[in-house]
Amino acid sequence: MRMFNVDARSKYRYVIRGNPPPRLCASPSSEKKTLTAIRPLCILLLSGSLICGFVALCLTSSAIVQSYGGEHASTTLRALVGASCFIIVLAGNELAGLIRKSIKMTKPSFSLLVLVGILYAGVGVFLKLKNLKIKLSRAIKNFMDLYGSQFGRLHNGDGMLDDIRRKRHCCGADSPMDWETAKFGVRKFHRLAALCQRIASPLSVTTHLFRTFKPYSGNATKKRRS
Repeated sequence: MRMFNVDARSKYRYVIRGNPPPRLCASPSSEKKTLTAIRPLCILLLSGSLICGFVALCLTSSAIVQSYGGEHASTTLRALVGASCFIIVLAGNELAGLIRKSIKMTKPSFSLLVLVGILYAGVGVFLKLKNLKIKLSRAIKNFMDLYGSQFGRLHNGDGMLDDIRRKRHCCGADSPMDWETAKFGVRKFHRLAALCQRIASPLSVTTHLFRTFKPYSGNATKKRRS
């Protein structure tokens, strides 16, 4: 005959002597409940990601075959091909995990898929800003051409600086980039050299400078030199 004892230290009231305590049926975890609740939505989103990955792969592959955008764009297109393949693999793995109801397969793949999606969107934004990069490059080029430097093409600024030194007999600047801080600079007439002060007053010097060196084009420089 089996004896039943009450064990106050146990979470079970009745314990059968000589036998282990009975185990209660474990309830589904919160992760499985959440996965079951969002499973249809995840399948829909992953199917869309899979389709987008295939479409992006086809478009980028055709662009590479047609040599779209030259060598600079080919590097970006190859990166997009790799990202598209990665998205396809992750979406397929995620779908397999949802079908098998495996959390181990679902969680890492979903995190990587979100990360790759963010990177893919960042590359798209970078390509959209291509026109902005062109405008910025043109603005920098125009500035360098106007004021002159070793990186400029026309060096009109260097010619302008030499002309100022020759006509005004002024000193205080070593390069066109010193125009704003030079003694003959438009904003620094209180620091004009003695020779420049004897030639004219600051106001007349300003007027003469603007009349003499406009426009700042290569043709105007050639005419003045000739």
